Amino acid sequence: MNMTAAEAARFALAWDDFAATLADLASNSDGFRFYTRTPRTEPAPLSGPPSDLRYRYEAVDVLAFDTLHNAASFKDVACKLEADFLDSSSAWLLCEERVAVNGAPKGPLDTGRGLRVITSMRRRPGMEPSAFRRHWDDHALNVIATQGISRYVANPLVDAEYENTQPPVDGFVEAWFRTPDDAHACFTDPLMTGAQQEHNAVFIDTRTFFSIRCMDWEQWVRGERAHTAVHSSVS
Repeated sequence: MNMTAAEAARFALAWDDFAATLADLASNSDGFRFYTRTPRTEPAPLSGPPSDLRYRYEAVDVLAFDTLHNAASFKDVACKLEADFLDSSSAWLLCEERVAVNGAPKGPLDTGRGLRVITSMRRRPGMEPSAFRRHWDDHALNVIATQGISRYVANPLVDAEYENTQPPVDGFVEAWFRTPDDAHACFTDPLMTGAQQEHNAVFIDTRTFFSIRCMDWEQWVRGERAHTAVHSSVS
């Protein structure tokens, strides 16, 4: 979704109203855990090939529930909400939360002010979702030993998302860091760079890659605004 500065401001206002509606709806839904807004910290590029997902998304919203049934029931209702400020390529996607690194939140993470990076994951053409998830699990084992990262969550799509359509992505990674320096240490760690190159060649379609970096996110927990974070829709 390519926007000028004025369009981005209107988008932010519309998103504020929509988020309040979602939070109220989620708070009254069975099994609701939390709702996290993750806006892009840096502005999206104003031009680029339309087929490239890096140029089409402004944010990733995460709504977490106790069970897949609870999440699916909420999705059925949420998809019917009016949201004319969203591009037609936006999607509600059901994911499974797989926590590989779960460091205790301390310091900046307590207030939601650290660096949180959400990255799309798309399998290579011809690869089955089940094989993609197995490779992703192997990649997560390398992340566990990487320096700097506070929390790593893999959110692969559930099988139901492949039944009637081809989803735009196959999942999302959440990587949390207490400081930008920690993020730099992680992404330049030889273990990470080596594993990334290897796995990009094996199971990730980098043509549809996009990443959102957020320095400050907002969260609702059962209707109450809080700070911190975790999985589900693309705005």
